[in-house]
Amino acid sequence: MIALIDRLMATVPDYSGVLVTSSKNISYLTGYPGEDCVLVAAKGRALLVTDFRYAELAEAHFQGTGVEVGIYGYAEQGDAIKRFFSECHVVEVRFEEGKMTYLAYQGYAKLLAPLVLEPLSGAIEKMRAVKSEEEIACIKKAQQIAEAAFIKTLPLVKEGVTERYLAVELEHNMRLLGAEDPSFASIVASGEHSSVPHAVPDGKKIKKGELITFDFGAIYKGYCSDTTRTVALGDPGKEAREIYRIVGEAHAAGISQLKAGMSAGALDAVCRDIITAYGYGAYFGHGTGHGVGLDIHEYPRLGMRSEDPLVEGMIVTVEPGIYLKGKFGVRTEDILVVRKNGAEDLTTLSAELTVL
Repeated sequence: MIALIDRLMATVPDYSGVLVTSSKNISYLTGYPGEDCVLVAAKGRALLVTDFRYAELAEAHFQGTGVEVGIYGYAEQGDAIKRFFSECHVVEVRFEEGKMTYLAYQGYAKLLAPLVLEPLSGAIEKMRAVKSEEEIACIKKAQQIAEAAFIKTLPLVKEGVTERYLAVELEHNMRLLGAEDPSFASIVASGEHSSVPHAVPDGKKIKKGELITFDFGAIYKGYCSDTTRTVALGDPGKEAREIYRIVGEAHAAGISQLKAGMSAGALDAVCRDIITAYGYGAYFGHGTGHGVGLDIHEYPRLGMRSEDPLVEGMIVTVEPGIYLKGKFGVRTEDILVVRKNGAEDLTTLSAELTVL
């Protein structure tokens, strides 16, 4: 059977079955790219349940893998899942508590009774957090595409163009350069709008002397990249340059100290303490970073109270920022691979302030 399914089953008791409903978790465990499917597994056995639309795709993908494929109408799928667990003699079913809606949970609890539903406690997400070299290569390629698109878009930054126009062009360039999609809706935020960390690009026109924040990423073979750069159209002024310098100092310190074995909270403190020492701690209101993979935000979370361990092979962001309401914001973000004695930076864009 597929090795990652076996690894997952090793995390649960022998009497447990597993119910996987998240398409991205199914893709991670099996490589199967289809939608509208459910993966169920017990010790030594696994079944993908889907419908007629995906029959040929599923049967071809799982041929010779040891994973069974069940093609059923929607009304029959529940019975097939229940029958699988009965044949495997499981007494409880582990489910993805962070991926399933309460309504879906109620439906499965009723369907599978008297079997008990128990949470997987993030087992798949923790497996996903440590990337193989093949996964790292995909994310590195996604990053290369995103950076090339950003460089191609920068000449379009001129007085009078809108944030929305730049965001559309950035995403268009990513697709032209090989991205399947953007990792998320690209952020382009200028002037006072940039003080909103997750601003939505709109019809605001770029003005001379403004800072402009670009937060963007590409998807390649299902894997995301994530980067933020803040640029200036003309001289942004002394205060903006000083804030940029402080954020840059925190950003560089975080990257230099990131390594396997430290906690995510300790890495957050490296960046946060620098910003706080300059008197801007109250203006850095989000975490220092997060994991990246098949989803743009994954385990671990690099925040103040996070005890998540940083493990070799994880891919995380380091993205400190300062946001001055009504004035401007600055954020600089790199995406990095956690290595035993440090970090491998997948970001090649300069962290120095670019003045256009």
